[in-house]
Amino acid sequence: MSILNEKIFLILFVFIFSSCSNATEDNTTETSCDLFFNTTTPCKYKNISINISMEKIADDEKLLKQLNVTNNDKKSTLLISKDTSILQGDKGFISFIDINFDSVPDIAITTSFGLANLYLDYWVYNADKKEYVYIGNFPQFKINRKNKSLSNTVKLNAEKYNKTLYHWEGFKLISNSSHRLITRAKKITKKFKLTNIELSCLNFVVLENQIKRKKVIDVHEKHNTLCGGDPETSPRLFSIAINESNGEIWSDAKSLLGQLEKLE
Repeated sequence: MSILNEKIFLILFVFIFSSCSNATEDNTTETSCDLFFNTTTPCKYKNISINISMEKIADDEKLLKQLNVTNNDKKSTLLISKDTSILQGDKGFISFIDINFDSVPDIAITTSFGLANLYLDYWVYNADKKEYVYIGNFPQFKINRKNKSLSNTVKLNAEKYNKTLYHWEGFKLISNSSHRLITRAKKITKKFKLTNIELSCLNFVVLENQIKRKKVIDVHEKHNTLCGGDPETSPRLFSIAINESNGEIWSDAKSLLGQLEKLE
């Protein structure tokens, strides 16, 4: 190797080593911070700083109470899911990864440790109102930035897994499965004018409970003399409930909608 080549190699080596060293030292550019039993230092990312409040309940266990967030000098308190605790030896993290594709850092914190399924509390930042919006406690999301969607997979047992896909409607996260069913239900509602209006022996009722973040779609038999129903013996014909926070569906929703769609 010539002297000139040796000098070029040395310069490149020093430059690369220096760049790596600087990247390691600048932990404010990391999109997550490790969380331990004895964590006391703030978690920082760009203009955001987070201190976590814990409450000691045993020598080796602490409750995770809340995140005290400072974002551009504006302070927020984010309550962590109830009864979330961390043990001595557990390791979790606080994340700033953008999950709703608006190029603004969001916040998440692990609420399960050492389990097959990792759950987190998620908040997205509403830049217009300058506040964090709680999305819910979900299994860890896999982010698809190409089609702006989220997914997660839950291990049910040694051989069975359940995968759920999600999309955004404003600041509301909707599972694709419940969205399709609700869309079909709305079409049926419009077709038969069943929303709170009696049609033959069926009454289609849509209720929404914001506190529990559930939407219940209930189709049932009208137990009255006109329909010949006996409230003591006549079974409920249809009943489904869709929990939009996790996409879980109770009863045979698809079968129900299929039967209604066949009606003329």
